[in-house]
Amino acid sequence: MSDTDLLDDDGYDNTTIHARVGVKLTESLDLELVRRETSSESQFDGCFSGFNQVNECLSVYDFTGSRAALNYQSGSVTQSLAYALTETDRDNLSEGVSAFGAAGELERWEYQLGLSDLPGFDLIAGVDLEREVNGADDRDNSGVYAEVLSDFSERWFITLGFRQDDNEDFGEFTSYRLSSAYLIDLGGNTLKLKGAVGRGFRAPSLYEISYNEGPWASPPAAGLALNAEQSSGFEFGFEYSADRYVVELVAFQQDVEDAIDFDLAGFSGYLQFEGRNRSEGIELVTRASLTETLSATANFTLNKTKRANGLARLRRPEQMLNLGLSYLDPAGKLRINAFYRHSQNAIDEQAGTLIDLDDFGVLDLNASYTLREGVELYVRLENSIDEQYREVGDYRSANRGAFAGVRLSL
Repeated sequence: MSDTDLLDDDGYDNTTIHARVGVKLTESLDLELVRRETSSESQFDGCFSGFNQVNECLSVYDFTGSRAALNYQSGSVTQSLAYALTETDRDNLSEGVSAFGAAGELERWEYQLGLSDLPGFDLIAGVDLEREVNGADDRDNSGVYAEVLSDFSERWFITLGFRQDDNEDFGEFTSYRLSSAYLIDLGGNTLKLKGAVGRGFRAPSLYEISYNEGPWASPPAAGLALNAEQSSGFEFGFEYSADRYVVELVAFQQDVEDAIDFDLAGFSGYLQFEGRNRSEGIELVTRASLTETLSATANFTLNKTKRANGLARLRRPEQMLNLGLSYLDPAGKLRINAFYRHSQNAIDEQAGTLIDLDDFGVLDLNASYTLREGVELYVRLENSIDEQYREVGDYRSANRGAFAGVRLSL
C-alpha cells in the first residue's frame, strides 16, 4: 500500500498438491495416508538492501507435510496411532539477494485411546511426542492428556479434560478445560444452559527465538529471552432448539498473559508484552431449515479487546457477521453454498502509528455435484464481488479467485 511505485502489481503465486488415501485393512482396522505440498512466491515492497529501502522484495515459501495413521474400532473401543512430518523452507530476498531465511521441520508421534459406554461416562486419553527443528536448533515436547465425558442424568452433562506438557526448554505446564450443559424440556423444544472454563499455554517457537538471536534482529528485540504465553478464559450462555431452527447466545472472556508479537513499529524482532491482553464479548448464532432443501446460518460476534497498554488489540475486528445459505437437491447430489463475511472496526500498527483497517464484506460461492459414488466435481469462487480490502495494515487481500476440481474416494 505505501510503496512509491504507483501501486505496482506485487504478485502472489501458490501451487498446492493435496492427496488423501484411506484403505480398509480389516473390518476394524483402517490405514489413512495424507500428503500435502505447497510452493509459493509473494512479491512485496519496503524491504532493505543494505541500509536502503527498496521495493523489489520476494518471499519464497516451500512446505511438505505427510501423515500416516492406523485407526482401530471395535465395539466401544477406538485406538489411533499416527506419525506426521512437516518440513518448511522460507527465504526473503531483496533485489534478488537472500536477506533472511529459515528451514525447519516438525516430527510428531501420537497415540489416542477412546472408551465409550463406560458406567456413566466416556473416556478419551492419549500421548504425543513432538520434535521441533529450526536450523541448528531443536527441541522436544511430550504431552499426555485425558478427557472424561460424563452424563449424570439424561439432562446434565459434564466434560473435564486436562493436558500435561513437558517442554525441553520451558518445563512442565498443566492445561485444563471444564464444561457443563443442562437440558430443560419445553414441551417439544429444548433449552440448553452451558458454560466452560479453562487455561493453557504456548511456548515461543524456535523460529521466534532464533530470529531474536540472529543477525537480522535489532534492539529492543535482539537477544531478548522470550517466555511462554499463558492464557485463561471462560464462556457461558444458552441454546434454544426448536423443530426447524436453533438460537444460541454466548458471552465469553479470554486473557493472554505475556503475549508474543512481532515489532511492527521498529521491525526489530519478536517482543514480549508483559501484562494482560483481554478479549471479551458476546456471540449470537442461528441455524434454520427454511425448506426441505434450503437452510440458512448466521452468527454475529461483538469482541471488545484491550492490551496491557490500554489500547485495542491489533487486527481483532470489534464486529463480525457471517451469513450462509445452503441448497441440497432432493436427490442429494447437487450442493450449492453462499457465504458472506463482514468485518468492521479493526486497527493495526504501521511504523509505530495506529491505523484503521478497512470495513469490508466478502461473498464466497461454491458448488459440488456427485457424478457417482466416490466421484465428486466441485467449483469455488472466492471473493466473488471482488472486494478490495486489508486485514493486515500494509497488505491488500486477494482479488476474485476461481477454483475447480474433482474429489475421488475409494
